[in-house]
Amino acid sequence: MTHYEGFAVNPELPEMFFNCANESRPLDHSPWYNQPFIQCSGEWYSVWCLDGGCWDRPTWWGESKTLSGAADIARKNRPSW
Repeated sequence: MTHYEGFAVNPELPEMFFNCANESRPLDHSPWYNQPFIQCSGEWYSVWCLDGGCWDRPTWWGESKTLSGAADIARKNRPSW
């Protein structure tokens, strides 16, 4: 898996990761809770996080035309614990 500034980029995610109710998520999804990640699609870098904000998929935090911009989005939205 590739990382950029501490964030996973285009990670290989578990099955049904983008289509599973939070209360039904299997244990292999657990490491991804509150861990923002970046997915590259064409010219855009989208930032997602399994933070409970959506009931059936990770929450979309935003997108950028640059990897650096996507990392900024992830950093700014990450909980501060």
